[in-house]
Amino acid sequence: MLDDQVLRGMDEASVRSCNGVRVTERILQLVPNQERFRTTLIAVKHWARIRGIYSNVLGFLGGVNWAILVARICQFYPNSLPASLLSRFFRIYQMWTWPNPIMLDRVDNPLNLGFSGWNPKINVRDRSHLMPIITPAYPALNSSYNVMASTLCVLKTEFDRGLDRTLEIETKKFSWAKLFVAPAFFQRSKHFLRVEITARSAQDFDGWFGWVESRLRHLFLRLEALSDIRIHPFARFFDFIDTKDTRPESSSKCEVHTSWLFIGLKFPAPKAAPVTGATHSVDLTSVIRDFATYTDQWEGRHGGMDMQIDHVTRSQIPEWVLESVASGADDSKHVRKHKGTSR
Repeated sequence: MLDDQVLRGMDEASVRSCNGVRVTERILQLVPNQERFRTTLIAVKHWARIRGIYSNVLGFLGGVNWAILVARICQFYPNSLPASLLSRFFRIYQMWTWPNPIMLDRVDNPLNLGFSGWNPKINVRDRSHLMPIITPAYPALNSSYNVMASTLCVLKTEFDRGLDRTLEIETKKFSWAKLFVAPAFFQRSKHFLRVEITARSAQDFDGWFGWVESRLRHLFLRLEALSDIRIHPFARFFDFIDTKDTRPESSSKCEVHTSWLFIGLKFPAPKAAPVTGATHSVDLTSVIRDFATYTDQWEGRHGGMDMQIDHVTRSQIPEWVLESVASGADDSKHVRKHKGTSR
């Protein structure tokens, strides 16, 4: 599979599909010790999920991205044990100067197969990438092209925190559990946008959710382009099934499958001195309306599928959401509400 000859005669879509396996195999081939690499990667992935930064589609990093980052640390320190590799992971990436790329190996094209790879010297689009993490199989591509200014800021903050915690662990002040503490996401902001995705059946929900999730990055880009707002998307979804009356006069009920995503909002003080007693307001109506119109374009959408974005304050966040994050017991992408808990 690693022989580039297998790509001959393929179109671009087939090459991308084939390269999923090729990249995984090549990463394992390039690390000095596969067992130590895998152990370190498990820890890094768990940390990223708990901290709400594990999602390529939402502009953070996904499985391949984290694997390449860990593999590079293994290359830097080929004789280190997983605990040491984990500490050095944060030390290196806390001080890394992005957009300098992370590359495991030089990827050549000796067979002249003609597929375009990541090349910022030639491709203007490649120059705009903020956090290049390059795949090690031909054609070499940037696996983290979805990273945005707002999510890169969050990632840098998390690397900073990770370094602080590992330094404390190395000096025996804390155990490793301290690194994997859940974030104080809902304590950092007073204001949030809540994206609510709903459908009336599990099958409808799966399709509709996938469509909206794949478009959320466009909402983040529109929001971060506003000069008077700072955003912090939290890459975890909070799911529950609500039971509603189908008609006021009827006893029949229907289930509504619901998923929430939260975006933390902060509002920098205006540059001009505010008038005493005046309030600073930010109008997000046009951004939200445009995103709703954008998601409505899906051809598979029909009645019962909905998407709504609301402004909520910290006091309006349900207890079950706060508790599920604070406990840190569940690192899954979808946090599900337990039956019997209040909305």
